[in-house]
Amino acid sequence: MQKFVYTLSIVLLLSSPVFAPNSFAAFPDEDSVVSKNFKQVGRALRGMRSAETAEDVAKILKKVKKFSSKNRDLIPTIMVEGTPQVGEYQKGMDEFLAQVDKALALAEAGDKDGATAIVKKFRDIKKGAHDHFNVEWRK
Repeated sequence: MQKFVYTLSIVLLLSSPVFAPNSFAAFPDEDSVVSKNFKQVGRALRGMRSAETAEDVAKILKKVKKFSSKNRDLIPTIMVEGTPQVGEYQKGMDEFLAQVDKALALAEAGDKDGATAIVKKFRDIKKGAHDHFNVEWRK
């Protein structure tokens, strides 16, 4: 009996959140409007690989802006309305949209390289936001 109790206590200890580093990470609802919009942002940004002109980059950034703007006013399923976390999310979305606008302005002015340089930073913005809100994300 002592062996059973000892084994059970070890199993419970090792399965506790202390030993499971991602146990407190939030997993967004993949079917939510916010998740679907962000997937559209990702799909649009994958088009950057084949963008040949500043006009191509501008078209992509307009799609990114469209779906990101929708998400700015929505509340992700991992957040509760009225909490400070929602305000932080909206502030982060405002900052991201400002970067999108900056890149879009460069693309519309014909500066493909300048716009592309800003777009390359989007992945770091995404990672930073997901780390800040402790959200699991695909790399």
